[in-house]
Amino acid sequence: MSKFEDRTQQLLHQLIQVKSMRMEDIEEKFDVSLSTARRMCLDLENKGKAFRNIGGIQYIPENIENLDKKYSYVDFSTRCFDEKQAIARRAADLVIDREIIFISGGTTAAHFSKALAEKIHREKMINLIVVTNAFDNADILGGETRVIVTGGNYRTMRRDLAGIICEKTIQKSHFNRSFVGVDGIDIEEGLMTFDIDTAKIDQLVIASSDHSYILTDHTKFKRSSFISYSRIRDNCTIITDKGILPDVAEKAAGCGINLVVV
Repeated sequence: MSKFEDRTQQLLHQLIQVKSMRMEDIEEKFDVSLSTARRMCLDLENKGKAFRNIGGIQYIPENIENLDKKYSYVDFSTRCFDEKQAIARRAADLVIDREIIFISGGTTAAHFSKALAEKIHREKMINLIVVTNAFDNADILGGETRVIVTGGNYRTMRRDLAGIICEKTIQKSHFNRSFVGVDGIDIEEGLMTFDIDTAKIDQLVIASSDHSYILTDHTKFKRSSFISYSRIRDNCTIITDKGILPDVAEKAAGCGINLVVV
């Protein structure tokens, strides 16, 4: 076994214990350069043992397939209906004609698409371009404005598209604004999801957007989802409902995070 392979194996053992590590911690612990730390992480990701997130890496447990099944579009569509509508209306108010926006999959995003379709029709916004990886969003908005669907592999449980074609489309795009739903969220740990494909898509969307709006009802806060894939950046605004706990709102304010409560 080469020195590189030995260090990579040690990194895997460490990840099994601590679940995730930042790149600078890997450099320090294994006394390697940043480029070597990145190669170690890439090697583990290629072997399906870990997932590279922004600034670090996260361990993938062996029961990932069971974790993926935690999400069901049908199940989530009936939860917090009124709260999602309120979030959707507030988010739709932010959209400006002549912009290019991205809308992710998910039930809250579908509510947003409905509210946006009403606004487009009411205000005669004829120059808005919507990019999405979700067929429900495309169906809702297709009759009101120009809609571009990313392409990719269809996921029945999420009713959206994912995979390399979807990722490449987003990588080559630029959005004035993006509207992103999440499976879970924590003020310190960031945005969370149940599966790797969703994490990759949302990472790319946020990186390709001037500003991103995280659409999440209060029940998603502190929910323990599998992958924490992105810290809440300066170019992100969280839009949530009045059910959010006071201590969560206070922590957001203390961290300088943009939080809108409707």
